[in-house]
Amino acid sequence: YRKNQDNVLHIIDYKSGRNLLTEAELAEDLQMKMYVVGAFRLYQKRFQHFRFSLFYLRNNSTVSMETEYRELFREELVAIIRRMKQDDTYEKTITDRCRYCPAFALCQPEGVTAK
Repeated sequence: YRKNQDNVLHIIDYKSGRNLLTEAELAEDLQMKMYVVGAFRLYQKRFQHFRFSLFYLRNNSTVSMETEYRELFREELVAIIRRMKQDDTYEKTITDRCRYCPAFALCQPEGVTAK
C-alpha cells in the first residue's frame, strides 16, 4: 500500500492470471470490497478514501478505481459469511488428506484425526 498527500490509501494487488477486469467490474468486485473493509479496520479508521489498483504482471497493465469506505461493503461481506455458515448443502469429500487442510478445524471431518 501507499499513502498519498490527500490521505488516500492506495492498495495495489499484483495479479498473475489472465482474467482482466474493467474499471466497472472492479467497482463491483468482492475482493476489492474485502480489501477496503480490511484496510479501514486495520488502520483504525484513519483512511476513508481508497485507490484500489490491480496490476497485471502478464501484460504490465493496471486498472484502478477510487472509492471510499462504505458500511454497505461490510454489510455485504457479513451477509455472505452468514450464508456460508448456514449452508449445509455442501457434501464433504473426506479423505486421509483432510488432516492437512487449512479448514480442518472448521470442517471437522468424521473419522479423520488431526496431523
